[in-house]
Amino acid sequence: MDINKERWSFGRRLSIAMAKVKTTNKELAELIGVHPNTIIFWKNDAKEPGINKVKQAAHFLDCDLAWLITGFDTYELQALKSNREITAAVRESGPTYIIERNADLVNKLLKLSDENKVLIEGMIDGFLKLEGK
Repeated sequence: MDINKERWSFGRRLSIAMAKVKTTNKELAELIGVHPNTIIFWKNDAKEPGINKVKQAAHFLDCDLAWLITGFDTYELQALKSNREITAAVRESGPTYIIERNADLVNKLLKLSDENKVLIEGMIDGFLKLEGK
C-alpha cells in the first residue's frame, strides 16, 4: 500500500460515493437532514460536515466510513503498522477529524466495535460541548 499516493478531498470522495449509488444532492440532503445546498458546499470543499452527518452519509451511500473521512478504507488503515505511518497518512489526506499527534488513539479506536466507536464519539461530543468547541 502506498500511503503517499494522491488522496481525493472529502468533497471528491462524497461525489464519487453519490455517483456510485446515483443519489442526487436533494436525495442525500433529505436522508441525512440537511439543506441540499449544504451537500453542494461539502462537495465543493467549502464546508466540512460533522462526524454524525458523515456517518449518516456513509450509511446511506453504502460506502466505507473510514474511506469517506480519510481516503483510506478500513483495511488500509488497519494495515498502517506504525503511528508514524498513520501520522504521515493523515497529514497526506488532510482530514480535520484526526489530529496527527493522536495517532496512537486512532490505532486504539480502529480496534473497537462500531457500537463502541459510537459511544466514544458521543462522549467526545459531550466533552467538546463542555469546552465550548
